[in-house]
Amino acid sequence: MAFRRKAAGYWGCVVIALLLSGVPQAESGAAGLQPTDPEAIHMFPLGGQPGSSVEIEILGRNLEGARALWADTDAIQGRVVRVEPGSARMKEGRKVKDIPGQRVVAAVNIDPGAKRGPHALRLVSSKGVSNELIFWVVPMPTLQETAEEHGTAKEAQSIAVPSALSGRIAEEGQVDFYRFEARPDQELAFEVVEGVQRLWGDLRRAPGFSLELSGPGESWFDAERRVKLGAANTAVFHKFISAYKPRLIHRFAKGGWYTLGVKGEPGATYQLQIGAPADFPPLVRAQGLDKLAANRWQERGFTRRLESDRLVRLQARSGGSARQATLAVLEKQLRDLMGLSGEESPTGPAAAGPAAIVQEQEPNDAARQALTVAIPSIVEGAIDFPADVDHFRFELEEALDLAFEIETPERHYPYFNPRIEVVDEAGRELVNNIYKRQASQNMWFWKTAESKMVFSLPESGSYLIRVRDVTRRKGGAGFRYRLLVRPQVPHVGEVEVAEVLNILGREMLDWMIELDRVNLYPGEAKKVSVIISREEGFAGDLAVSVDNLPEGVEVLPGADMGPELGLPQDQGRKEVFAAEDQVVTLLLAVRPDAPPTATPRWLRFHLRPVQPGRLNRYRKMTGEDPFRPIWEGQMGASIPVARIPMMVLHPAEGGPAVSQVLSPGN
Repeated sequence: MAFRRKAAGYWGCVVIALLLSGVPQAESGAAGLQPTDPEAIHMFPLGGQPGSSVEIEILGRNLEGARALWADTDAIQGRVVRVEPGSARMKEGRKVKDIPGQRVVAAVNIDPGAKRGPHALRLVSSKGVSNELIFWVVPMPTLQETAEEHGTAKEAQSIAVPSALSGRIAEEGQVDFYRFEARPDQELAFEVVEGVQRLWGDLRRAPGFSLELSGPGESWFDAERRVKLGAANTAVFHKFISAYKPRLIHRFAKGGWYTLGVKGEPGATYQLQIGAPADFPPLVRAQGLDKLAANRWQERGFTRRLESDRLVRLQARSGGSARQATLAVLEKQLRDLMGLSGEESPTGPAAAGPAAIVQEQEPNDAARQALTVAIPSIVEGAIDFPADVDHFRFELEEALDLAFEIETPERHYPYFNPRIEVVDEAGRELVNNIYKRQASQNMWFWKTAESKMVFSLPESGSYLIRVRDVTRRKGGAGFRYRLLVRPQVPHVGEVEVAEVLNILGREMLDWMIELDRVNLYPGEAKKVSVIISREEGFAGDLAVSVDNLPEGVEVLPGADMGPELGLPQDQGRKEVFAAEDQVVTLLLAVRPDAPPTATPRWLRFHLRPVQPGRLNRYRKMTGEDPFRPIWEGQMGASIPVARIPMMVLHPAEGGPAVSQVLSPGN
């Protein structure tokens, strides 16, 4: 009974923590509070061609007084034409809501030299800067969905190829059908892109779409029969959603008319892009959740590019250098002269050189046919057919800590799940990239193919690497991979800047919500969490800074209360697949006399690794053996990690904050 009471109490705490951390009180209805930040929910249409002008409408709330359109490039210029009452339909949970607000009509001019792909648009008003909307500059002609009924395959709207068509889903369960003509042996790419920037944790902003391609089927009984040729579904929220590409590529054996069906959530707007694969921006969806942060560091994910200079780039994120490696040698000699042993200098590895690029050589289906590769190397290969297994061999002269990283440049999860296995000379499997977790009391199991794993090989010898698809049922064109085998480099991995941090940690889908914008009145402050991943045993100190602050804004150190609460689960060999996270809490504080900002300012977040650089002295604390070295830190290079727009608001223009006029009792 005592155990049951304790378990019930624990899960009660978990449920309460989930409620407190995952449901904003302002939306619970208890206080009747309403958000004050400008929020753009939908935009239509979603793009245009270089050199064209487009009139767009933006639906949202708190958009009254919108005075400017703010783009991420000078090649896109816009102006607000008018603001009028309106409403935005969207699905929250299982309910479809019509959110009262405003309709903003804006004119957008696209320069002929504008870079094709996604761009960020924001509205600026007296209440601040809005969230991002995605405006697509495409090389193909742009169309719009017709007002005529096209909710069945027989009523499908005819569209040209290539083209980019903007549409919207009005009702629950609605499917928009389009028909096009393909030539024999023609290869086409189909992609549904949305106009809402996805943010980690904010599930409402990841509606997703499904796309289904069908063609005529041969049947004596039904001349109108349609056969499914392919499908993609972006509505699945998964840890690898950033690598999930809602794109179909199909080669048509026969010419004729084919049909596309697009399905999404009520209120969602989309752009259906059709063209030759070469017409699409390369890996335009590679970032997924971070599609508008092209320069953001990606530690994991099957779409990140593994270049030959990756070790050099990792070294730059460690704060280490060849100078520090030299210091480490001198310090070791000093310890030997003093007769001291034990703790090694944590100054880090020496500067790394480029990795060799090696092409797979067939046949290599057996261990005896394995190609020998050096370390570090990038192996470029392919799973050419189902059940294909590629073998590679490497030699170690001594024990070594290694990292294995894989990239799948064409097909990603869930179409291609590469399995990597490392085998010793006796044929024993030492490690693989399948991460298994299990909740307590066998509640559920979770297996994923990981794009990176780290492992320490204990001794010298010959080792074998096997690469295959995890199912053994997939292979062929597009199943290419790039496998990087390298020594471990302690470094700073991915860095997230968040405004909400779930106390249950990274294993939860909504473990954080990224910081998208900051709008503050004089006298207000906003808590910001900077989550830093320590990769491959990085043990140095870290310094976080923010610059380009508006006048009257300062950054203060913050503190959180309460221990971290974790789910009772067996996390498996977490050290092989996951980094250690560190959270730095900051407060963005606005002085009462701060002047308002007319336009947004980009807050620039930077991180500087601090590695031990100079041996100050040895100290010995009670009970310690041997002496402990005390280091003076060596500052590493500054690493830009995020760029967030901020505005200081004027109470006379935008009105006071809700918290200043309403109380929980109102």
